[in-house]
Amino acid sequence: MGGKVLSNFMNCFPGSISRSADDIVVSLKNQGTAAIEPGEPVFLSADGKGVTKTQTDSAFSRFVGIAVRIPSATPNVYGEDVRKYEANDPVDVIVRGSVVVKLENEMADAGGAVHLTLADGTFTTEAVTDETIQLANCSWRRSAELGDGCAEVVIRERNIL
Repeated sequence: MGGKVLSNFMNCFPGSISRSADDIVVSLKNQGTAAIEPGEPVFLSADGKGVTKTQTDSAFSRFVGIAVRIPSATPNVYGEDVRKYEANDPVDVIVRGSVVVKLENEMADAGGAVHLTLADGTFTTEAVTDETIQLANCSWRRSAELGDGCAEVVIRERNIL
C-alpha cells in the first residue's frame, strides 16, 4: 500500500487519503448548490445538517474537514475514476487523519500552520489577506518537490463532528 500512497501523492490527486491507520471519514449531505471537489475543505451548513463548500462567511468554528476521493465511472485526465459531489449528494469527509490537497507554488514546512483563503477555498502556508483563516487543528506534513501543486495536510483532531 505504501507505494500506491506515495504514487498518488507525488502525482497530485487531491482528496486522496495519504495514511490510513488514524483516519476518520464521515458522510454528510452537500447542502449547498455548488459541487464539492475532492481535496476541498467543507464547512458545516447553516442548519447543521450537512456541509457546504468554502464561502467568504465561513469561520474555523464551522470547519468540518476535507472532501475525499470517491470512485466514478468517468475517468479524469489522470486516468483515475473520480467525480465531484453535486448538490444533495452525500459527501465523504475526512475529519481526522492525512489527506492530499492542492497547494500551488508553495512549499509546506512539516508541522507548519495551514491557512485557507475563504474567497476561493485555496490552501496556503501563511495568512495573506483578511479573508484568510488558520485551520487550528491542522498542520502540513509534507509537500511534493518543487511546490508543484500538491501537499499533505494532517487534521490532528475533529473540529465539530
